Amino acid sequence: MNIFKRDAKVAVRVPGKHAGTFTTAVTTWGATVGQVLELIEFLAAQHVTTVVTEATSDGWKPFYFLKEDRLPMMLVNARQARNVPGRKTDVSDAA
Repeated sequence: MNIFKRDAKVAVRVPGKHAGTFTTAVTTWGATVGQVLELIEFLAAQHVTTVVTEATSDGWKPFYFLKEDRLPMMLVNARQARNVPGRKTDVSDAA
């Protein structure tokens, strides 16, 4: 998840049919309470078990605090996560 002031880009990556392959679906969600709650339901329906969030400002707070009791969430520094395999930094990278 890449969070900005007004929205979040969410890439859900799931295993493909063949070993070592993945399918990625990218969606954009608003930052209002209702939209974040809808996102939580969407992630639950996708069977997401952990959310890794990359944010450069405090826009992550509504997403984190509304999800923390329902879904494990890791807040990472973009600079520190730069070389993590499979990590995506923006929506153009995630698709």
